[in-house]
This record gives sequence, C-alpha cells and structure tokens, in this order.
Amino acid sequence: MTKESVLNQMCEVYSKKSRCYDFRSDEWVSRKDAYAIMKQAVPRGYNEFKAELVLDFPDDVMFQLAREGSVCMYVKGDNLPSKEDLNADEYTIENGVTRVWWD
Repeated sequence: MTKESVLNQMCEVYSKKSRCYDFRSDEWVSRKDAYAIMKQAVPRGYNEFKAELVLDFPDDVMFQLAREGSVCMYVKGDNLPSKEDLNADEYTIENGVTRVWWD
C-alpha cells in the first residue's frame, strides 16, 4: 500500500458518507506522510486532535493510522512526545508500539 492508498482509506473512514469507526491501516507511513494524510482526512481536526500534532514527533518515527471511534495512531520510534504534550486521552505502549488516541 502506498501513501495514496492510505490517504484514500483515511479520507473514506472520516467521510460523512462512510464513517467507519473501526479501522487500522495495514501499512506504516512516515511522519511527513502521516501529517499530509491526516491534514487532508481531518482538515479541521477532531476534538483535541489536530494534524499538526503529528509534527511534534521525531522525523524518524513511523505511523500506522487508525480510527477507533475517534482518531488513533500507532507509533514506532523513540523519544516520543508525552500524552500531555499531545493532549491525548489514551497513551499506551505495548511491544515497542505506542498507541495514541484522542476522543
């Protein structure tokens, strides 16, 4: 899957027509691609989530974009911003992957 495929999926997930509330991309994307995808899929943000929050992560992390009722991201990498820095509602780490969720 390419950035375009993930972008199309995320736009569909957040569209008023489809509204899929349980989705997790099969592919991991770079910080740059995650920001571009979320900026287009959720242009005005979603509650406390704003696409610009993706830019708070280090350049070398990878994202698996999701929607679990609300905006969710799985992140692989080190030196990640904290739950408080991201204004996230949930922040868990399991097997080296950080799950960040905003309600």
